[in-house]
Amino acid sequence: MEKKTRRIEIRLTEKEYELFQKKGENYPTKTCMIVEAVRQMGDLNARQKLAALAEMTNLYKQYQQQLSWMGSNLNQAVKRANELAIGQELTVPFFECVLYPQIEKILELLERIREEQHIITLKIKHIGK
Repeated sequence: MEKKTRRIEIRLTEKEYELFQKKGENYPTKTCMIVEAVRQMGDLNARQKLAALAEMTNLYKQYQQQLSWMGSNLNQAVKRANELAIGQELTVPFFECVLYPQIEKILELLERIREEQHIITLKIKHIGK
């Protein structure tokens, strides 16, 4: 480990000092806190990655809600189709006009989700380059 020989003197207001002390409680030394802050502040790639990850997280939450909605609707459609099939009432027009359009909507939404997640993944991969 390299010996620390350099010193920096800083001046703080009372509020800044209190904040400094409070934030420093989570670090073994104030030096560790400052060095870590400087590393993070100067690391543009890290900030971009964090922003991209935050965007990805928000999209995943949004898509989780949409996937729940789709799953519920698909379950209802399949249940109804099963009921009709048991009663020998499932007709080709029902499949073509009712069931298939719903399945197409679900497939389109899944494709959009996949494309948007792919775009975000590419952004994350390219940040460090």
